[in-house]
Amino acid sequence: MGKKSKKVNKDEEYRKKRERNNVSVRESREKKRQNALIVEQKVQDLTKENSLLEERVSLLTKEITLLKELLLAKAKSSDNSSLSQCESKTTDEGKEEEINCELNNFLDDDFIRLQ
Repeated sequence: MGKKSKKVNKDEEYRKKRERNNVSVRESREKKRQNALIVEQKVQDLTKENSLLEERVSLLTKEITLLKELLLAKAKSSDNSSLSQCESKTTDEGKEEEINCELNNFLDDDFIRLQ
């Protein structure tokens, strides 16, 4: 009888151990699924945010181009004294500094007219 009860106890222990292991495996797999869903949602959110930021960059680039064109048109129509001041200030940076100078002249002219 002693051997039979030991075998029953070992079988019962093994069954309980397998049951605990199965529960642990289910919990682990569920946690892994939940983490995958969270990561997937983050990817979707960041992809959407990235698209919005790319659109904004595109719009701002177009706005800069338009403002530069308006500025150059204004500079061409304004008197030559302000242009000659800008040309004398032009350095190695070239166009960018010239545009900044023209923008300052443009803003100065409009500010004077508003007063």
